[in-house]
Amino acid sequence: MKIKVDTLLKLVKKNKNEVSKILEENNIYYDIIGMTQNDRISLENEFDVKLSELDELNTSWFRNYFKYN
Repeated sequence: MKIKVDTLLKLVKKNKNEVSKILEENNIYYDIIGMTQNDRISLENEFDVKLSELDELNTSWFRNYFKYN
């Protein structure tokens, strides 16, 4: 059985290798999708958004999903 969990983690650059090692040792798939700068996340040539806006979008779709299901 596969369980999919999407989680957004904000890591400090200096801890990236340590966190990656822990995830790999526990057979946890992960992607590094972008970089944060202060209160923003940016994906190279794709988008640049405030973390507060991203959090609100994530929270609202989740609430709406369970409201109708």
